Amino acid sequence: MNSLREAGEIWRQSTQNRNQAVNRMHDNWTEAFRGTRVVEDTRTGARRDVNLGYSTEIVQRLNQQEGHEPYREIPLRDLNQ
Repeated sequence: MNSLREAGEIWRQSTQNRNQAVNRMHDNWTEAFRGTRVVEDTRTGARRDVNLGYSTEIVQRLNQQEGHEPYREIPLRDLNQ
């Protein structure tokens, strides 16, 4: 009986992992298709969509202007966790 429970648990975990991987791939594709990424001001929680191709540079410049790093990129796959 124990081995049957263990097998069921292994199946449940593998199904959960597969679903998470599929969701992450979907989120990556959606972000690329939309061409945007979320940038967040960690001090206020304010979020804006910016051009995906320039999001890293935008965050770097904002943080450089502030003199520390209050801004961060949030990939869509991380927003949906």
